[in-house]
Amino acid sequence: MAKTNVQKTVKVEKTVKPIPIVQISTDELYKMLAEESGSNIVTLTTKTDARLKKTNNPFGMVWKHTKLNCFIGISYENCVNNQLDREEKETEFEAMPAGWGEYVPGTCLVEHKGNKYLPILAKAVVGDIVYRDDNGKVLTKEQVAPWLPSRSKGSRQGTDKEVVWRKYKMESIIGIMTNGTYYHIIF
Repeated sequence: MAKTNVQKTVKVEKTVKPIPIVQISTDELYKMLAEESGSNIVTLTTKTDARLKKTNNPFGMVWKHTKLNCFIGISYENCVNNQLDREEKETEFEAMPAGWGEYVPGTCLVEHKGNKYLPILAKAVVGDIVYRDDNGKVLTKEQVAPWLPSRSKGSRQGTDKEVVWRKYKMESIIGIMTNGTYYHIIF
């Protein structure tokens, strides 16, 4: 008797656990991050000045809204050396002293001239970067492109793939997803 292969389709239902949303102030976010120990993977939602060139800029102030996956609480120097190692290059990178800001002892945070910052290693932008004018009108990248500043890469890293390191001012963070909770920042 010949064997027949019978394939069965089984429907698997996936349960999606809702993500808790907590509203906190910038000061509460700072305190929360100051208590974090070690490295952590987070998703930041930010609103930063797009820094458009002023000459003939028809838009005035433009805000750049970005959502990105990143690491916090890690060493820039180690990140660059790890990337060099992945590229099978010498791992002798030494970061220069920061041009500004002082790390707050025992935290992943930086303070400079009374402002507080969160240093991050950017890994991936989630979704599209959105540009908005002061009235909240969405602008396309093509519309603002002629006035966007040119970006420079880390020229000292020696890596083929740039290690993207940023310091976000606490007031630029409008949301953060960490440890299974989304924190919406209220101002």
